[in-house]
Amino acid sequence: MNMFEQVKRIFIEELGLHSEDVTPEANLRNGLGISSLEFLNVIIAMEDAFAVTMDPERLAKLKTVNDVVLYVEKLKT
Repeated sequence: MNMFEQVKRIFIEELGLHSEDVTPEANLRNGLGISSLEFLNVIIAMEDAFAVTMDPERLAKLKTVNDVVLYVEKLKT
């Protein structure tokens, strides 16, 4: 499973989103309607799943699902 698919699975499991809505281009707040609290739950799940620690300042700049994927990939290298 590639990184996008892993991140997508977490968004779906944590937020109950539809699979077809979670695309690389999907805007986190406007497109998917994710609140700050919901995003925090997703981040906690990703930190656990990928054994990484995410920087809150960097997270605030992420706009799309692909931004999240690229950030996680960078942390994993």
